[in-house]
Amino acid sequence: MRLWVIVNPAAGSGKAARSAPGYIRCLQKNGLEVEVSFSNYPGHVYRLISEWRGPSSCDGIVAIGGDGTLFEILNALMRRFGEIRVPLGQIPVGTGNSLSRDLHPDGATSAIAAISALRRRRIDLIEYETEAGKAYFANMMGIGFVSDINARSFRYKAIGKLAYALSVVLETARLRTARTTIRLDGREWCLESLFVEICNSRYTAGNMLLAPMAVLDDGQLDLLLCRPMSAFRLLRVFPKVFRGSHLGLPEVETLRGREGEIVMDPPRRLSPDGEVIGMTPVRFRCMPAGVEVFA
Repeated sequence: MRLWVIVNPAAGSGKAARSAPGYIRCLQKNGLEVEVSFSNYPGHVYRLISEWRGPSSCDGIVAIGGDGTLFEILNALMRRFGEIRVPLGQIPVGTGNSLSRDLHPDGATSAIAAISALRRRRIDLIEYETEAGKAYFANMMGIGFVSDINARSFRYKAIGKLAYALSVVLETARLRTARTTIRLDGREWCLESLFVEICNSRYTAGNMLLAPMAVLDDGQLDLLLCRPMSAFRLLRVFPKVFRGSHLGLPEVETLRGREGEIVMDPPRRLSPDGEVIGMTPVRFRCMPAGVEVFA
């Protein structure tokens, strides 16, 4: 079994650089042949995959990094081939590692065990399109307030997972809503929203159980809508997201469907898989079993 391992040394505030040699040795001790490349700057993954010999050169690609590293690998492969032809894996050492919480409940240890045992599973992939073109994500996409939080949290990555909680407090001081139109499988909703989240998996920002109802391989997307609330109430109910009990709030609503469109006035930022890229309007669709992963 031959693996191409792509290391993002900056992931987890440098944790990936420190831990990668040990993880690579574990894979090799388990009988895997490993070729290693390093992603040394944002977007480097796209260049690495554009120069890659192709799917016949390995039996899987493994990221040692966080959600952003896996996001770049997904999109680089789709950009070059129009499909993902090899299984993907992630040894989670980023700040959030949100998707990995569904795939590897025990973190890097269970990730290495799954990869070494060649345990594979097909999960859904989501295609989305803005004025900038098409792209893909596997975890979730935030729109509005949650994207503003992600954008701010990049400034505080040095403090790890606390960066997101700190950003929530700071962004709450300037809450903004948007007139929102959601079209989903032929239905339409018009509302004032604080944010919308398009969910394929359950967690965001590492340990926030934002979408406890989401299933990675059900061919459906779960949309979570948050209507306006005061800053005081938002801060008071925010801890509920760690238990998933926020779904009982009167301001929170969930929808389920396969494809649709979201328009906001004024336009708001998008945050696919923890990155901050693009603006509304956005069209999206679920691609059932669109990617095979080690899990």
